[in-house]
Amino acid sequence: MGRTMGRIIGRTMGRTMGRIIGRTMGRTMGRIIENLTEDLTENLTEDLTENLTEDLTENLTENLTENLTENLTENLTENLTENLTENLTEDLTENLQLS
Repeated sequence: MGRTMGRIIGRTMGRTMGRIIGRTMGRTMGRIIENLTEDLTENLTEDLTENLTEDLTENLTENLTENLTENLTENLTENLTENLTENLTEDLTENLQLS
């Protein structure tokens, strides 16, 4: 009778303790995973935003500088050539007429 009662009590206690430990572990693991996910998401978002902003700014600045330099050089060269040619032609024509 004593053994039987002992086994019944042991099994019941074992199941109960198992359930309690299982639930507690489940909740704890759930919280840990939730916190980790939150932290990772936050950090990743922050890092990605920072890196993307840096890269975009760098690339835009580089491209704008290149394009502006190229366009300015091209336009200045064209305008100077055009103006010089025009002025020289006018001056030559004027000088030839005078002489």
